[in-house]
Amino acid sequence: KVFSKLRHLERLYLDHNNLTRMPGPLPRSLRELHLDHNQISRVPNNALEGLENLTALYLHHNEIQEVGSSMRGLRSLILLDLSYNHLRRVPDGLPSALEQLYMEHNNVYTVPDSYFRGAPKLLYVRLSHNSLTNNGLASNTFNSSSLLELDLSYNQLQKIPPVNTNLENLYLQGNRINEFS
Repeated sequence: KVFSKLRHLERLYLDHNNLTRMPGPLPRSLRELHLDHNQISRVPNNALEGLENLTALYLHHNEIQEVGSSMRGLRSLILLDLSYNHLRRVPDGLPSALEQLYMEHNNVYTVPDSYFRGAPKLLYVRLSHNSLTNNGLASNTFNSSSLLELDLSYNQLQKIPPVNTNLENLYLQGNRINEFS
């Protein structure tokens, strides 16, 4: 409980360590949490409870297989980096303030229909180097009016998924695309 006593702590850097689980409890004052380059394998549902001021969460380069609904209560979260893990699914429910979602280099094979509607401010989504197929994507998955950049490169897509006309950058290299509709 060493961190919970630090009531004014805003940034906590625990990256490049040998952590195998999430630290806690953490102070509510926390705005940035860096846990990247560790050996964390899961994020329990209550691990981030009470962190309503957290704006950036860096969990990249870990061994995370499951995130579940642990991100739901993070009302202020703007940036979530889960890249370079072992995730097979996207997190259950994204925070509504989220603007940047990085999930490249995982094993994600499906994204639910209307998944991004819960995050109306989302601007950047990176899902490159995953296992996405057209069968794993509903027709309106990426049809979000807020998205400016979508990286779906190096997956297994055969068709270009429908996207909103506001999109400025679309990355599709390294797929199996064989038709334009």
